[in-house]
Amino acid sequence: MSISELSSSSGRALDALLRMVLQNNRVSAHLLALDNSSHEKKSRKASSHSYLDVMSPPAKKPRVKVPTTPLPPSTPLPPSTPTTPSTPLASSIAASSSHALATPSKDKSQNEPTMLRIPPNAPLSFLIHLLTEKLYLERVHHFETLVHLLEVVVVHASTLDVKPVTKTPPPPASASSGSVASSSSQAPLSPPTAPATPSAVPTTPTATSLTSAPSATPLPSSSPAPQQQTTTDTTPSTSNSGKISVLTHFELTLAQVKAITDILSRDGSSLQPFQKITHIVLKLAVNEKNKAQFSSQMSNNVMQLSHELTGEFLRFSNQMSIAQAQPKPEASRDTEAIAVSFATAPHTHEAKLLRLLRTLHTSVFRESARTIDLSHLWDALSKCLSALEMFLQDRALVSPIFLRFLPVLEALFVVHDTTATDDRTSTLSTQEPAEITVASTQFLDSQPHALDEANQGLLAEFGEKHRRAINMYVRHSPQLLNSSMRLLLHRPQLMDFDNKRGWFRSQLRKQREQQPHGTVRIRVRRSHIFFDSYNALHPRAPEQCKGRLNVTFVGEEGIDAGGVTREWFLALSREIFNPDYCLFKPSSKQNQTFQPEPRSYINPEHLHYFKFVGRVIAKAIYDGHLMDAYFTRSFYKHMLGVQLKFEDMEAIDADYYNSLKWILENDITGVIDETFSTEMDDFGIMKVVPLKPDGENIPVTNDNKKEYVRLICERRMTTAIQTQIEAFLKGFYEIIPRSFVSIFNENELELLISGLPDIDIDDLRANTEYVGYTPSSPVVQWFWRVCSEMDQEEKARLLQFATGTSKVPLDGFKSLQGMNGPQKFQIHKVGAQDFRLPTAHTCFNQIDLPEYPSAEVLRERLLYCIREGHEGFGFG
Repeated sequence: MSISELSSSSGRALDALLRMVLQNNRVSAHLLALDNSSHEKKSRKASSHSYLDVMSPPAKKPRVKVPTTPLPPSTPLPPSTPTTPSTPLASSIAASSSHALATPSKDKSQNEPTMLRIPPNAPLSFLIHLLTEKLYLERVHHFETLVHLLEVVVVHASTLDVKPVTKTPPPPASASSGSVASSSSQAPLSPPTAPATPSAVPTTPTATSLTSAPSATPLPSSSPAPQQQTTTDTTPSTSNSGKISVLTHFELTLAQVKAITDILSRDGSSLQPFQKITHIVLKLAVNEKNKAQFSSQMSNNVMQLSHELTGEFLRFSNQMSIAQAQPKPEASRDTEAIAVSFATAPHTHEAKLLRLLRTLHTSVFRESARTIDLSHLWDALSKCLSALEMFLQDRALVSPIFLRFLPVLEALFVVHDTTATDDRTSTLSTQEPAEITVASTQFLDSQPHALDEANQGLLAEFGEKHRRAINMYVRHSPQLLNSSMRLLLHRPQLMDFDNKRGWFRSQLRKQREQQPHGTVRIRVRRSHIFFDSYNALHPRAPEQCKGRLNVTFVGEEGIDAGGVTREWFLALSREIFNPDYCLFKPSSKQNQTFQPEPRSYINPEHLHYFKFVGRVIAKAIYDGHLMDAYFTRSFYKHMLGVQLKFEDMEAIDADYYNSLKWILENDITGVIDETFSTEMDDFGIMKVVPLKPDGENIPVTNDNKKEYVRLICERRMTTAIQTQIEAFLKGFYEIIPRSFVSIFNENELELLISGLPDIDIDDLRANTEYVGYTPSSPVVQWFWRVCSEMDQEEKARLLQFATGTSKVPLDGFKSLQGMNGPQKFQIHKVGAQDFRLPTAHTCFNQIDLPEYPSAEVLRERLLYCIREGHEGFGFG
């Protein structure tokens, strides 16, 4: 429905509503100004009537003739016409319009119609006034209808612009026109008004004209006016197009502001009316005075609600703490009774607070909202969640007790979300960069357990402390990631892998629904699966490759209902790493993970092959299939656009990594004789490659050794294979946008491509060696108990942390490979320091485990380590 149709329809509905209210309150028929037939007639003659009158300046008000003869039967009214209104609502209407009643002229006959002046802002003011009436607040249907009408009036008014006024300097004053010139100088913004005619309804003279109104006919003049130079009157509220919104001239009273904002603090279960009220507030806040009043009123309501909620939360957390301090049987019974009582008690303040904060933290009010301090509420919320997590530590957290705190948790994310737009519906942009760039190497002075800057602040501290509860909420209501808790997408370190994967799948599903694709049929020979697949898929457009695959193996019978395609992905993924193609090479001596081969240029088509491999990997993710493909940490980081670190070098060449580490940690004066250059084996021919201009003539010293290590790592992990990486990423991003995979880290991306492995903890335990510990040591017993309680994702993360990959050997952990061949899993003792985190040496499949004082401390340190270990704490 167009704006004009919506305006006309809502206008008739508004007239009907006004009639109903006036009739119910027994107001005189002479106060009935908005007659349907006259309203439609005036709309045809001047578009500045009806809704346009809402915003017209009250300088001169139109006179509407109300006949004394009875109205048509279609407009029933009470027979009597009392002179005094009989209800408070009628009294208010009469009071607001008393100045508009005009006394008939003495020289007019008593039979002539009575004249009535309607305030220009009557419809809008009247609807706002109704927001205080119980009749419309207590009945849901009446309330929603009223809010809808108010939104239509405000939205339509916001679409109307006022043309900048042109000021024409007055002509030189003369004796005959002195009075006219004087009048013009006193009111320079009022254009002349055409004489009223009996057949036309007088229009309101204004200082501005609306752009949506028809252009007025030039007024006749007795003599042509001299041409004058005109200037445009601009104001601060003028937009770039030279237009001023009509709503900038409409100011609300404090009572009207309070009536609107109180709706946001009203009890109610339907979300739509409150969204409309928020929309209304944002539209009316274009006036600076309205904006300040709305901000002040909502801030006061927020502080009042927050203090009330803080008191409730603190009382609950104190009761839980007292109950949990009792002996176990009584503690369990009392805490459950307290929690159930708190969850089932009537509560509405949480939802009210969330509505107010959502409105305050839009772009209109965000600056003023930053001054609101709600730290007391967040502290109380944290105490409540901690008490409940302790109470439900052995159970699932999905509980009605937890759900009561959800609106306040949403409010916490809304307050800290500085990236949100007013609609809070968009998530991450799917627009890809015009040029694909390869991540550079970031050299850091490794400090043990130093947290990343992104993890600082209240939200990061709160998120880490209550990570389990936050992910429980997201798991229960995934749509939170597209609304109030969308900030998690910009802080993915707070999310569990299953929640990330769920959001990722939902985004791909939306893409498929918006742009369906057909079926892609390919025929391949098993003996030539790589080249046949390349010839079938590489020439196709990216959008075609997103279609459903239907694979046929030549010479084999079978209908592809999904199983043949799954087998094709697995067979092709193994063929990709065929050394005869010279595309990928194994990292180090582990032969578990791969990265691009720097010398792949020996094949003239190598970049086309890399692009094809990128498409295949992305297509497997897109369709939800798994591939037997495991890459180095640094290559996964290139796929994510994440900066590489010095520690990533260990997975590529552990011996070289240890040499570089020694250089950084020791004085190299007179010990090494290196320059800023390196050697490259070009199929038996050794070539010297400078790391910087004239690098072969620049010696490495203690002063520049950090730069040398950074450049040599960048050469090995990025520069030497940059063209191969760019070709791969080009094919990958054609299927899956980079922004979709950016929420994962490199370990999670491996799980997304290759799946969660089936890890047998008993098999791993049976093939473990100990240094400093024995199998019966308490710390070792606690370690295996914690491992047995892990879910599949946490077990995969543990294996990644210790070995560098989640891949399980085909023959079990007895075939686990290390730097020098078969190497069992190892646990080394490093001393009794409970503040230290475990560290890993992936080249030796080794974990250094401190001697912790309890199983709880070990669990906390180990789980934190396997989640955050990919960030590179220490040199490992």
